[in-house]
Amino acid sequence: VRRVAAEGAGLEERVLGTERFVPHALNADGLHVFRMLLADRMTAARVARYRSRGCADEEVMAWVTEYEAHGLARIDYAAAMRDGAAALQEFLRQVTGGDAVQHDLRFTERVVTHVAVDTQYQQHVDTFHSVVKMWVYPRGVSAADGPLHVLPGTHRASSAKLAWAYAVTRANATALSVAEASLRLWGPPEVYGLPSAVAVLPLADAEHTLIVADTGGVHYRGWAPPGTQRVALRPVGGENDGGMTRRSPFREPR
Repeated sequence: VRRVAAEGAGLEERVLGTERFVPHALNADGLHVFRMLLADRMTAARVARYRSRGCADEEVMAWVTEYEAHGLARIDYAAAMRDGAAALQEFLRQVTGGDAVQHDLRFTERVVTHVAVDTQYQQHVDTFHSVVKMWVYPRGVSAADGPLHVLPGTHRASSAKLAWAYAVTRANATALSVAEASLRLWGPPEVYGLPSAVAVLPLADAEHTLIVADTGGVHYRGWAPPGTQRVALRPVGGENDGGMTRRSPFREPR
């Protein structure tokens, strides 16, 4: 912290901002890892403060438990949208620490057409902190359709995740480690002690499955032959970034 301060206000602002990766000589000493760890702890503090108010909806809290464990929750879409999406809105507040949720939350159809070369096929994190994104898969989506894949649990700043992040940021080799401003994980995740990827598939007993994922964890789009189309619903309206609006992880608890 003292070394960042010694560099002047410009670096402080960038470190405590939302820039996904800040190239700087201090990354050799763990600057990026420090940002990840601080963001993780501040997010946990916001969530704990909000959750201390309690929630009487046991179904919502079951979704929260799944999300916290894996960085992912699969929810029956009909259940999530009950009472005018009140259940989904409370779930989102529970996992973000009370962030404002779009009041007219709704979804519309989006079609993904697979191509031969796509950076989304690469294992990556969207940024250095928690990000909530949502998809709705219809019944019948399979691994052959190239759905979302996640490395469960990598939404938290574990020692294994931090070791990987340090390895790819310490030399500021952005051409090798960063694409679309997001860190990439090249090669088997087991090399860093990270879990293997799993395909995120719909619930067997739901017509539509809402998938809520923390894309601050390692994830990627599953491969499918070029031309393959996968239909899903995505959030629309407002500034939602495909889920919850991205905000600074260093904001104060509500």
